[in-house]
Amino acid sequence: MPAPKYILRRTDAAIFCDSPESLALAELAGIRDKNGSRESEWWGHPSYSALPDGTPLLHLPVNVHNLSLLHRLGAVPAPDDPETQRRLGFFRKRPATFTSGLPLRPFQKEGGQWLMEHGLACILAFGVGLGKTLTSLAAMLADPERYLPAVVIAPAHVKLNWGDPERGEWVKWGGDPKEVTVLFGRTPDPDELAGKKLIVLNHHILAGWADTLISAGPKTMLVDEAHNFVNSGTKTYPIAEKLAKACGGRVLLLTATPLVNELADLWSLCNLINPDILGGKGVFEDTFMPELQVRNRLFASRWRGGFAKKGWADVARAKLPKELMARRTEELKEILHKTVILRKKKSEVIDQLPAVTETHLRIEIPETTPDGVAFWEIERDCAFRIDEAKSDILASGQMLPAIGEANRNAADALIPYAEEWLRDFLAESEEDEKVVVIGWSVEPLQKLHAKFRKESLLVNGEIDARKKEAASRAFDTDPAKRILFGNMKSIGTGINLVSAQTELFIELPQTAMSLEQIKGRIDRLSQKSNSLSYVYMTVRGSISEKRGWKIIKRKQALSESLGL
Repeated sequence: MPAPKYILRRTDAAIFCDSPESLALAELAGIRDKNGSRESEWWGHPSYSALPDGTPLLHLPVNVHNLSLLHRLGAVPAPDDPETQRRLGFFRKRPATFTSGLPLRPFQKEGGQWLMEHGLACILAFGVGLGKTLTSLAAMLADPERYLPAVVIAPAHVKLNWGDPERGEWVKWGGDPKEVTVLFGRTPDPDELAGKKLIVLNHHILAGWADTLISAGPKTMLVDEAHNFVNSGTKTYPIAEKLAKACGGRVLLLTATPLVNELADLWSLCNLINPDILGGKGVFEDTFMPELQVRNRLFASRWRGGFAKKGWADVARAKLPKELMARRTEELKEILHKTVILRKKKSEVIDQLPAVTETHLRIEIPETTPDGVAFWEIERDCAFRIDEAKSDILASGQMLPAIGEANRNAADALIPYAEEWLRDFLAESEEDEKVVVIGWSVEPLQKLHAKFRKESLLVNGEIDARKKEAASRAFDTDPAKRILFGNMKSIGTGINLVSAQTELFIELPQTAMSLEQIKGRIDRLSQKSNSLSYVYMTVRGSISEKRGWKIIKRKQALSESLGL
């Protein structure tokens, strides 16, 4: 019997129900949909229409999961439809032989081979410090005719790591310094691109350069620290999509943390590479996060005069049952790892990792002193505003300001305790031991830096990429500089701090991703110490402590369920 055939249209797979086999497939599709309930085995729901001659058509949203299920039900792609064959070609492994003269470790060689088999249209998710930059450069240089010139989009403080003509990664690994350029400013100059094989810029200036870059005919778009593109609603995202199409869909994303906050992050990254992987955003959100639609309707009600107090109960009821969510998460995990993500953790590739010690210093702030009274008054006020936001979805706009104030309040209260800890560290540790002190709020770090000026350096958003690199070198080479104070946003990426063996947190990161990124500043392949220490200083019972660990642990659990 002939197998039912499907063709891929813009957002759906269509089956012409003009034979007994295809009609039986349509019936099976309905059964698997379970009457259109959210228990459906499909991602999204089948729909039906008819041609003018009355021939029924079955439509299914396009995504890898649905195509796989279609195949299991006996359908095959139409061999004579070029658009269908072209789009399905993305999912076929390409024959490739990877060779490189660069000093790659075995897992990096495996990564280079995997990248080339996937045509550099994928996500390289090596853990922090495992050589994503080196591995991706090795793959591009292994077949320069196919992959170069390439456009590298990197954070402003990271782009010199790629393209600095003296110390950048391109030059370090054998690239010609005349063939790399780092772009600055929003006014494009085509002459800057002439003869360049690697073009590096940050996403803030991408809009101004996009058309000029496209005219240069790039073959690959590489996005470093790609978790900066997990929000598809930014102004930069559609510009990156446009550049990705100009590169023929050859989009290589580098990130140690592809999941930042929620599953929609993964949709945004995969969509940049190929929209067929996870399908349309609306279908994906309805499949995994149906509560978003309910929440958005409640927010929209304020513009229709719905100012009555509204709780979060409706949003909670809209969430998928745990068993169904677990099943779909497992389906998503399988798709990601089979089609688009190569994930390697340090524990998987390094035989002897440094011993890690994690210490929780929970500081008691008594309410028997003037400072303690002031601290807990602010805590209670922030707690009241947070509770109000939790009980009324329309008041949720006050949630983040209250949390931010509570975090700053705790960091300020910890300054004298952190000062005492650091003085003990300087007095009791070996003279060559160094520490990185991390916070989110800038002012507490500045105050601490002022107390240790002779022994410390400060890295925050007020310094540019070159000064940041200079601070990193000074911390590495100057034995007198034993402390580096770093704002999380500034030192989370693009800086190597392996001369330190200890990190002291005076504020907890806002996400599990930030925690992993910051810990990775000292936990890298180039770390020579056989032991690392992370110290978390918090105010016992504070909003910052309770909320911080709750968020981090929840996101860590979700990442682990996806193998990320």
